[in-house]
Amino acid sequence: MTARDRKRRQMHNASAMRSRIRLNETLDKMWKTIPLFRRRRLASANFEGREIHNDLQEDLDEDEGERIGRADKVEVGIEYIMYLEDRVKALEEQLNNARG
Repeated sequence: MTARDRKRRQMHNASAMRSRIRLNETLDKMWKTIPLFRRRRLASANFEGREIHNDLQEDLDEDEGERIGRADKVEVGIEYIMYLEDRVKALEEQLNNARG
């Protein structure tokens, strides 16, 4: 491996590390915006019937003391967004019915 190849690999690895850090920070920020009671309920529903593998990247949720992986956090986040969309639609319908 030439010096140029080593430098290219170092730059690639540094870039990948920065991307992982940014992703993890953003995911943590998203996770903390989900109300605790929704996190508990959705996370426990996601874990039913599944093993949580230790070889996956897992984070300790400080609020609950449970190990929750990044993929599970994304799934819970998506489900919460879908819940909020449904809630907005229902409120818009109520508002339209009240006006009309």
